[in-house]
Amino acid sequence: MFQNYLKIAMRQLMRNKTYSAINIVGFALGMACCITIMLWVQHQWSFNRFNEKLERIYILRRTEQLTNEIRTMTAMPGPLPKALRDEAPEIEQVAQVLSAENVLAVGDKSFREQLGVRANSDVF
Repeated sequence: MFQNYLKIAMRQLMRNKTYSAINIVGFALGMACCITIMLWVQHQWSFNRFNEKLERIYILRRTEQLTNEIRTMTAMPGPLPKALRDEAPEIEQVAQVLSAENVLAVGDKSFREQLGVRANSDVF
C-alpha cells in the first residue's frame, strides 16, 4: 500500500516539475529559516543560566550611531555605576564591563580588532 502511495507521489512530482520544485524549495527555505531562528533564540536564552539569582540580573545597553553603523554596547560610562548605587538603594551591586578594541582605518574601510573585556570586582 505504501509503495502505491510512493508511486503516485513520484508521478505527480514528475508531471508538475515546476510546481513541485517551487514547493520543495519553499519548504526547504522555510525549514532553514525556522531552524536558524530557533538556534538564535536558544543561544540568547542560554546566557547566565549558571547563575542562581538569574531573575535579579539586568543588563544596561548603550546604543550609539556612527556614520552608517549602529552599535549596541554593554559598556557603561564611568560615573554610571556610582550614580546607580547612590540614586537607587534597591540596587545591591553594579558590575561594570568595558570592552577593549582597536579600530584600524585604511581608506574607505575600517577594521575592528577585539582585544578583550575588562570588568570590576562586582562581576563575581
